[in-house]
Amino acid sequence: MVAINLHGQLDLSYGYLEDDLLLSLARTTTSLKVITVRVDKPPNLESSTTPTAWENLTAACPELRVIFCIKPKSESYFQDTTLMLTPSMPLYQVQWTSGSVIAIENIVKFFQHMGQNFQETLHHLDLQTDVRLDMECIDTIFKSLQPCTNLDTLSLGLNCEMIDDEEKYTTAIKDIMTRCPISCDVTLNGQAVK
Repeated sequence: MVAINLHGQLDLSYGYLEDDLLLSLARTTTSLKVITVRVDKPPNLESSTTPTAWENLTAACPELRVIFCIKPKSESYFQDTTLMLTPSMPLYQVQWTSGSVIAIENIVKFFQHMGQNFQETLHHLDLQTDVRLDMECIDTIFKSLQPCTNLDTLSLGLNCEMIDDEEKYTTAIKDIMTRCPISCDVTLNGQAVK
């Protein structure tokens, strides 16, 4: 049984997110405002939702916002989180905590997916990773997010093993932001980058 609380919010595990649920909600409610999806174990990441089901639900609940909290207990080097995030989903916020075994290519692909598919809806993006990102990767992240004109916050928690890593990242991000401006506040490991 799926229950929407008094504030129009639904909290569920990723395994329960499927077309049948979305279509049922579209037929039975107009009060749904927020769906929070929690991913804590890497199931089959292929989405069991389609753009059509999301479009039907968004038409029934025009104020709907979707929040994804991705914090898998174990990860695969080849894990591609973009498979979970169906285009047409009114994706409002993503909080992704990745370990050190995720491929940099999948981090880049994730940000490209955000910029291509959620330009209008994405407001908050938070990546915490133990992977050491190179400057080219960070540059790609910012270029990918440029189309997201409603993005309010980008929070990056990056691996800073060496003493001057954080300073290098901050300098690189400031330089990239002058070349690839994005419309949001940026934090690196909890500190504002301006």
